[in-house]
Amino acid sequence: MKILSNRNFRFALLIACIFLGWYLGSQFSYDIELLKQKLESHPKPVSGAIFIVLYVVLTSIFWFGPKDILRVSGALLFGAAVSSIFIWIAEVINSFIMFHLSRSLGREFVESRLKLKKGRMDAVERSRSWLGVFAWRINPLVAIRFTDLAYGLTSIKFPRYLIPASIATIPRIYWLQYILADLGMALFKKPSSVQEYIMQNSFFIRFSMVYFASVVIIWIVAGISKFNRR
Repeated sequence: MKILSNRNFRFALLIACIFLGWYLGSQFSYDIELLKQKLESHPKPVSGAIFIVLYVVLTSIFWFGPKDILRVSGALLFGAAVSSIFIWIAEVINSFIMFHLSRSLGREFVESRLKLKKGRMDAVERSRSWLGVFAWRINPLVAIRFTDLAYGLTSIKFPRYLIPASIATIPRIYWLQYILADLGMALFKKPSSVQEYIMQNSFFIRFSMVYFASVVIIWIVAGISKFNRR
């Protein structure tokens, strides 16, 4: 269709998708116990495959609500390590979807607005370092969807983005799944249990300290590296 070839229209469509995903996620509700029971009714390999498909489909459409529900259900049903693997697989698939959605609908618009010539575009692509992608992705304060969509608007090649992004996603997924597997529904029914859990779990404290210290160090190194390239 001719209208889809218009870069302004495609960019507006991308923005509409983002707001729609946010709105639908805010309206989404689901019974965690019911979801857990449904998954438990199948053999583990089958329930794992169903979980991955549900995670990809639901979190591609609803960007906030279902992710929390699925993560809790996965932690309760599969445990911290296995649920982390399933979520990691799903997030890799989601990265492919979101990156290419952003690339298809928004890249030409950004390029035209920045008025970048091909030579400068190549320079921008070279500046998208492995360490830079890793730093953004490992930071738990930066939404995974944000990095997928934002890097889709740049000229970076997808494999160059996906490899460091996928590696950096592992510790941030496991960090949360470890908590959810131990706390489970108490996280919702008794929020004060989180503080008690943190104070009593020495491994979690050490793991969290190492994780967050690593995030800070990686960001500092990435910043210095970017400054030196300039």
